Amino acid sequence: MNQFSNIPEGFFGENGLTSTSANHIANLLKMQYQRLENDLRCLNFVEEKVTIIGSDKENTIRRAVIASNDEIAERIEKIARYKGFIAFLREAIKCKNELANEIDKYESEMPPIPVSAPFLYPPISNEEIISRMPIGERVKYLTAEARAATYGKYIHPDELLDVQRKKVFEAFSKPTDIMMAGRDSVIVNRQSKVETSEIDALLMRLQSEQRKSEAELNGYKHEIDEKVRAEHNIKIEEYKAHKAEYDKQMEEYGRKCADIRLADIQTRDERRKVIEALKIVIPNMYRDLYDEVNG
Repeated sequence: MNQFSNIPEGFFGENGLTSTSANHIANLLKMQYQRLENDLRCLNFVEEKVTIIGSDKENTIRRAVIASNDEIAERIEKIARYKGFIAFLREAIKCKNELANEIDKYESEMPPIPVSAPFLYPPISNEEIISRMPIGERVKYLTAEARAATYGKYIHPDELLDVQRKKVFEAFSKPTDIMMAGRDSVIVNRQSKVETSEIDALLMRLQSEQRKSEAELNGYKHEIDEKVRAEHNIKIEEYKAHKAEYDKQMEEYGRKCADIRLADIQTRDERRKVIEALKIVIPNMYRDLYDEVNG
């Protein structure tokens, strides 16, 4: 809510009653019309008498209570005026209460936040850097990666060449072996077709190639890691600059909002004084009734 309702004309003025006094007058008026209503309820236009059959004695069981037409009409009119005055006072009290209740709901609309909150994005992935490489560079990287993986597959322990090397050494160290084949015993003769020096030379050659590929691949990976770090450092600096500006603007924004809230408090206090000072007027048409109960 950012504005107050207009104070309605007709209910309030500089001179009149407080809400408490108006409520007291309304209660007195209610007592007056209830008294008149009781009088009207006592009216009885028909007198009732009973006679016992065989007896000349007549007994009145309901007496007539009458009043002139003018008296009855005057009382009804008086009741209507009492109730009309009460309705006016109750409505005025209700209106004043509503005006008072809306004061605490008064609140100015705050300005929009002037700047978006900073956000530090996570580092980009190595795959993102690789995807940005020129085609030629990317081919070199992928080739080095494939060579290192391929050479490693064949020379690592328990892989193809390592297994074959062990078999060659076994053939030289244990050329003959006896094994069981069902119920028969068989002799297994092993003969290596290559020298151990040959397979060792092949392994050393392949290991050298694998080390070269690994070194080349590690070089590419190092460059990629450096690019990732460099880009993230740029993001960090941008984040710091954005956060510094954000903090500065939010501090100013906080001051503006505090000033608005303080102004709202002052506005509510001033409005409260105005509403509390309102007096409920006594309409001229009901002045006689007011003087009657307030005399």
